[in-house]
Amino acid sequence: MKNNIIKKVLIALHGLFQGFIGLWWSFVGIAFITHPDSSPGTKDWEEDKDFIPVGYIMILIYLIILAVSFYIFKEKKSNIIAFIISLAVGIAGFVIFVLKIL
Repeated sequence: MKNNIIKKVLIALHGLFQGFIGLWWSFVGIAFITHPDSSPGTKDWEEDKDFIPVGYIMILIYLIILAVSFYIFKEKKSNIIAFIISLAVGIAGFVIFVLKIL
């Protein structure tokens, strides 16, 4: 019984982190892809274009962790429900955080 409660708490924490920090991580990856600091043809473009593949790798890492999490937690319905609810709370927290900054 105690192990089951600890497992659910850890699943919920994983979902919160995946929702908040993972979403932040993927948005930073998108920023690396879509908004380099300089335009093509400028001198700084040679340095800035090196960050574009890093952005793709960051998004790929986020998606792999998310897919593996769903795959692992799908064995028990209560685990996947706890993960999805905490993931949604983490995403909502991230959206609220971003809206307060803007």
